[in-house]
Amino acid sequence: MGIKASDFIRGQRVLYIPLHADGDEKHPHCEWGTVSSTNDKYVFVKFDKQLIKLEWNGVTSQACDPSVLKIFPGQIIADPEQYFGQQRLDALVIRELFKI
Repeated sequence: MGIKASDFIRGQRVLYIPLHADGDEKHPHCEWGTVSSTNDKYVFVKFDKQLIKLEWNGVTSQACDPSVLKIFPGQIIADPEQYFGQQRLDALVIRELFKI
């Protein structure tokens, strides 16, 4: 059995890899995000492109099948509301913070 929604935790950094990317992490349609919650079937992710503009509470989480997400161990934001609420980060700053 593959990865499950229960394998994810709130605040975890993930990379969304769409099915048409065939697992290519460098595909232009891949997106970085942060897990906001999970249920039995889906992982809810707030993506960086929206967080840059709207901060944590202004962004709606997107339901993602766990199979299209890659977990990056050790990259967890303990308090995403505070972290993304106090800073408006551009993509370069996010990449530098997480060395991606």
